[in-house]
Amino acid sequence: MLQPITILIADDNHYIRKSLANILDYEPQFQIVGIAETGEQAIFLAAKLEPDILLLDINMKPLSGFAAIQPILENNPTIKIIGLSLHHEKAYSRTLFKLGAHGYMAKSESIDAMLNCMREVAAGNICIAHNKAA
Repeated sequence: MLQPITILIADDNHYIRKSLANILDYEPQFQIVGIAETGEQAIFLAAKLEPDILLLDINMKPLSGFAAIQPILENNPTIKIIGLSLHHEKAYSRTLFKLGAHGYMAKSESIDAMLNCMREVAAGNICIAHNKAA
């Protein structure tokens, strides 16, 4: 059996954290290793837990996901970061990729699209999943 893809969830919204965790709990291919509520916690847990993928809310306060990327990658250069946002801005995805992220997903995206994006990023590809209707 293949090793599961380990996931760290970082989002300041309780409902988003819980929803992502509930979705991933039903997917044997993925294993949640940690959940962070702040950018600071994301930096600490990414270094400590060394997950394969970090699902990172880019609009957290006080330290945004954008600001957390560099220290996360300095401590764990092999981690693959997927930025999460409620917004569908091309500028966000461009900024994420310039900072070293591997993916960008709209929080309103379908479950299948989110899971496919995580699989693509785990395989070493870049992924942008955003609801085109929004």
